[in-house]
Amino acid sequence: MENLIYKLSALSEKTSLQTRYNSMLAGNASYDPSQYFYISSASISTSSASFTSIPSTYKHLQIRFSGYNGAASYGRLSFNSDLTTTNYKTHYLMGNSSTATAGGYSGYAGVVLAGSSGFSNPASYVIDILDYTSTNKTKVVRILGGTDQNGSGAIEFVSGVWLNSSNAITSINLEANSGSWTIASFALYGIKG
Repeated sequence: MENLIYKLSALSEKTSLQTRYNSMLAGNASYDPSQYFYISSASISTSSASFTSIPSTYKHLQIRFSGYNGAASYGRLSFNSDLTTTNYKTHYLMGNSSTATAGGYSGYAGVVLAGSSGFSNPASYVIDILDYTSTNKTKVVRILGGTDQNGSGAIEFVSGVWLNSSNAITSINLEANSGSWTIASFALYGIKG
């Protein structure tokens, strides 16, 4: 009995020396995965999708897009109704099962395939717009997306800039170069920084 009391006493001492943490990341601040906040769905017309009155309370923006254009066209991104072609630059890298292509455009901040080359299935994209409220630097866009065509398809990486550094982004437009969005879903999220 005495031996059992000694063991319980030793266990109690050992337990009291341990530190209790509220997180599984012992000693570190807990990770909060809820840094993405839904803002709105796009207002969609036949050939464009737009977000207006974007709040300035986030660090970055993200658009999650899935769409299809029956005219085998592509989508182009612009901000604040600015259609001045010299204010935008885009570079892209695209590949499919047999070839890879790279190039650049002026005139819009990003390009999405969205059914180009006669794709018959929707394309899906994640579009990040960084530091969108800054008034002293260019706005940078990065895009990752592609489409699966049941054994074929393509993937695309895009970087773009809006050179109008003095304005915060308050509206976004994703316009079909030609034709119209046959199937489309656009959602805007804010990212806390």
